[in-house]
Amino acid sequence: MQKVKLSNILLESGPRMDFHPDLYARSASPIIPDKDSSFAAQLMPYAKYDFGTYFNTCSCAKYKKYTYAEKFFLHLELKGSGEVRFETVSRTSLSTVRTMVGRVEFENEEFDVIEFEFPETSDILLAFEIVTYKTCHIKNSYYFTHVADEEVSPVRLSVAMTTFNNEKYVIPNIQLFKRELLSLGDEIARSLTVHVVDNGRSLDVEGLSGGGVFIHPNPNVGGSGGFARGMIESIHQKVKPTHVLLMDDDVSVSPESIRRTYALLSIRREAYIDAFVSGAMLKLEKPNMQFEDVAYVREDALYDRVKPDLDMEDISDVVLNETIDVEKRNAYCAWWYCCIPMNVIEENGLPLPLFVRCDDVEYGMRCQPTIMAMGGICVWHSAFGGRFKASIDLYQYTRNFMIATASVDPALQNIFIKRFWDNIQLELKKFNYDSADLLLDAFEDYLRGPKFIEEVSGEDTVKRNSTKNEKLIPLSKIGFPGVSDAAISLEEIAEDGGRTILERLVDYATFNGHRLPNVMLKDGFAVVPAGGFSYPAKRMRMHRVLLAVDSDGKLGSLRTMDRTRFRQIMKRYKRCLGAYRTKRDAVIAEYAAAAKHLRSEGFWKRYLGM
Repeated sequence: MQKVKLSNILLESGPRMDFHPDLYARSASPIIPDKDSSFAAQLMPYAKYDFGTYFNTCSCAKYKKYTYAEKFFLHLELKGSGEVRFETVSRTSLSTVRTMVGRVEFENEEFDVIEFEFPETSDILLAFEIVTYKTCHIKNSYYFTHVADEEVSPVRLSVAMTTFNNEKYVIPNIQLFKRELLSLGDEIARSLTVHVVDNGRSLDVEGLSGGGVFIHPNPNVGGSGGFARGMIESIHQKVKPTHVLLMDDDVSVSPESIRRTYALLSIRREAYIDAFVSGAMLKLEKPNMQFEDVAYVREDALYDRVKPDLDMEDISDVVLNETIDVEKRNAYCAWWYCCIPMNVIEENGLPLPLFVRCDDVEYGMRCQPTIMAMGGICVWHSAFGGRFKASIDLYQYTRNFMIATASVDPALQNIFIKRFWDNIQLELKKFNYDSADLLLDAFEDYLRGPKFIEEVSGEDTVKRNSTKNEKLIPLSKIGFPGVSDAAISLEEIAEDGGRTILERLVDYATFNGHRLPNVMLKDGFAVVPAGGFSYPAKRMRMHRVLLAVDSDGKLGSLRTMDRTRFRQIMKRYKRCLGAYRTKRDAVIAEYAAAAKHLRSEGFWKRYLGM
């Protein structure tokens, strides 16, 4: 039998612990983490510390499902005087239920070890509390299990990180990997390599390389090209890894997530040998809020999260996070933290050359992976609200999703075409003619077939399309009567409520007044969100002028109805739709025939100039 450490009791010092201690331990008294260790802290006297938290519970239900772990133990190293209470945590339809399953008193002048075996349970989580009688210290504590020797798999993990002129994030992450993982000399350190693909060619290769870190200057081929290069370097490193962990450069990651991923992979069941591991995204701006864990493509061709927003300082949400089933058709793990078995990469190939957007979606749809997700395996990433760029969120998304469906699921195209028309209508009704043009550009470029993405520069395409992004300026500089910084609030740009049937008919028939004379339209302006897909129909109906405002209500752009451009775009849309109906099957066949080539190592090496 082998003892396998599942997860450390995490007490890392820093802003997250300072401002969101309930992610680690709940108490009315402070917890003082050791600045030299992420696994040690001082506990105040006459206090209760509840470690039933996002980072410090043990997901026994998930471990039983994914791994050979059957029995669970807690190892504590404590100094001082107090009591430990051991618990299981579950959930009913009404509330979270916590059951005490053991208790131990301790009185130690020096650190002593307490090990507790949890009883067999069908509950979701394991947890513990410490009640202090005087000042106490905790260090080097962890959950563990015992499994048979033959149930332990060798794991060699390669991290592939793509960056582009983002030293602010990537250099601290490189230093973190070296300091907290690669330099420790333990099993994980010996089994870990980090490949940083530098699309901006701006990193100090000599200064940052070494100690298990490799820097690879790369042409700017976007996220898909960067991750393809990272996969190739992983395949050909001195000792081939068993898994490649794709990770964005602009994330904050706890090294403990890497350790937990490693442990999970080392004892996974046969049914999960080829499973991906998905790391959840918590919001950098609100570190307690989980935005997404696993996502999927719905039957109506929209992306969706499997889980809603969850507050990881709330134990009920922590439990809920472990109970929601993530196994869905067309599920995918976003590439801010996605761990893929090497044999899956070798069997299914590399990413398509999509530059940015939909590369992770297409790969998930292609591989249809089983996915493992577990609390405490995560990164923090900036929220996506307020980052809308039509050149990316309209053009790249539309073109690449069409390519993805052509390659792996053509039936979704029929549904997506209706969604595409809805998006064209939306941009026309909001007088956002450049964005409507970008949607049509994307559609036409898709119809060019696979040769287009094989030969065109993704960087040049994004630069060209960025000229059609709406330019927002301070409201005080717009110079339209009634527009000022003080005049706009976030409430004013929120979406409307529902519409009556008559209002829907008017909107549909007139395209928000494009087919009506000016005399029937309203003077002044209406406020609409500058980006995204919201449709504030009541607010903007029958206005000739719209003020598009960013999410902070400080920047905006004035849009004026232009019937000439409206007619041009409508004619162009009809031409595109006609071309699609004529070419649909032939273009899909072209993408299907080219897919194996475009995913191959040979193609990517030529594309990257390797």
